[in-house]
Amino acid sequence: MIPVYKSYIKTFYLSLLKGVITISLLFSCFPSENLRAQTIETEKNAFAELEARGEIYFSFPVSKTYTIDYFIHLFSVDRVRNDTVYAYANKDQFSQFLSTGIPYRLLTPPSMQVRMQHPIKSTGEEWQLYPSYSRYIEMMDSFVIKYPSVCKLVEIGNSIGGKKILAVKISDNVNMQEDEPAVFFSSTIHGDEGSGFILMLRLIDHLLSHYTNEDEIAYLVEQAEIYINPLANPDGLYFVSDTSVIGARRFNLNNIDLNRNFPDPDEGLHPDGYAWQPETEAMMNFMSENRFNLSANFHGGAELVNYPWDTWYRRHADNAWYTDISREYADSAHKYSQNTYMLDENNGITNGYDWYRITGGRQDYVNYYLHSREVTIELSHTKLPIGYTLQQLWNYNKEALIGYVYNCFEGVRGKVMDSETLQPLAAKIFIPDYDKDSSFIYSDKQSGSFFRLLVPGAYTMNVNASGYLPATISATAYSKTSVVEEVYLDKVTKNFKVYPNPFSQKIFLEINEAVSGNIHINVIDMAGRIVYTETNEVSSPEVMEIDLSELKNGVYTVQLQGEGFIKNLKIIRVSP
Repeated sequence: MIPVYKSYIKTFYLSLLKGVITISLLFSCFPSENLRAQTIETEKNAFAELEARGEIYFSFPVSKTYTIDYFIHLFSVDRVRNDTVYAYANKDQFSQFLSTGIPYRLLTPPSMQVRMQHPIKSTGEEWQLYPSYSRYIEMMDSFVIKYPSVCKLVEIGNSIGGKKILAVKISDNVNMQEDEPAVFFSSTIHGDEGSGFILMLRLIDHLLSHYTNEDEIAYLVEQAEIYINPLANPDGLYFVSDTSVIGARRFNLNNIDLNRNFPDPDEGLHPDGYAWQPETEAMMNFMSENRFNLSANFHGGAELVNYPWDTWYRRHADNAWYTDISREYADSAHKYSQNTYMLDENNGITNGYDWYRITGGRQDYVNYYLHSREVTIELSHTKLPIGYTLQQLWNYNKEALIGYVYNCFEGVRGKVMDSETLQPLAAKIFIPDYDKDSSFIYSDKQSGSFFRLLVPGAYTMNVNASGYLPATISATAYSKTSVVEEVYLDKVTKNFKVYPNPFSQKIFLEINEAVSGNIHINVIDMAGRIVYTETNEVSSPEVMEIDLSELKNGVYTVQLQGEGFIKNLKIIRVSP
């Protein structure tokens, strides 16, 4: 038997290519949601759909027996609205859901009303259409060909289906890693949420085409490194065909939700119970290698800016800063849109946990494990908007997107160096009585630079690097700009002195620098035998007295051993 949904997809897709049916007729072929109440037939349709697509989209009422937290561990909750849960599930997840006995509705996937790209009549019309996969690759290549001095193509990795996960880097010295903040935009980790895909392509084009004639854009390109990944889940968006996004789905080809597949601060490395997917590992490696200071992940299905944490009720140390930048984005979108756009939750912004909890999301992974700063931006209630709606979304969000990049300059900027060699150091920068839950940051080991994004104000920071004495600095955070704080750290040299030398009865061991804990002292003769030993707990600076009057005349080695060091000192014993 041909699965019901697969036959729908095939018939509709072929008919669409032949021009037999229109997009509006496409929807008339599906049963309405009001007629899809739970029945035996619905269950058959659900498993037929799972067989064809690997996932289903469904809704069910909030249950008094099962908490929302139970469901977020069971499958991929999309949203909770008016006491109704909307979710995606693969075959195993849906089978587990059926055991709860909760009534449900099988919903038409959001990806069934889209327009494909056709021969372009004007430049503007291209942005109102979804490109084929091959056209997308051509577009990414064309940016580099047209603007080679400021644009570079970066391959993040490959999907399970062999499609490229690409980004462009935009910077005035694009082939160098400069001492500048790095910003990363990424979209469509859920394959059926395509509005960000088009907006990221437009943003790339806008930054490149306006670099030479618009001061605001020139400043960003010259003072920051900007990376943009329009499509994080190409197998999901082009699920049915490389030439169509009709039938796009949320999951990857292993039927896994990639935005539930990251390590989670609360629930460990594999909160969804699945191995890291190739797309997940590629993204983790890419973000870790590039140490982005600021990033954003673009979705669809709602209209708001979502800030951390998603997994915890407690707030991020930088909650005030997150609230400010989220409000700035939403307010900008309000300014350039009609009065019905981006009003979800708290007038267009929300704390993730307050909205609904998820685990394994990329946002919390970036903030906790990479010590960076990321928000999730939901661009449109319609997951795959069509036609002029895409033009509207660009108009609504263009200034907000550009404004968001400017956040990378905010706070305290610094450089950590060796005080003698002036070489850069990798150091931990921690704000006492402020930082918590991994909110501290590290300076870059290659450049020594750090960018601590903060609400404007005065801060005291501790700077620590392995093998160096710690330092404390007072710094001022500014809005949308920063002053470089240079931090010089002194090496821990473990400086010891022994006197008198030669000696006759006693020696005095002087510890002049930072040593703490137990120190083991061995006196070794020329034959390599230990002739004296003791262990003391010390806190430097300190002078220790050691009686060696029983030793014979000759040359000895005093060996000092503590945490992270061994020091040998030559001494000579002579008769009184």
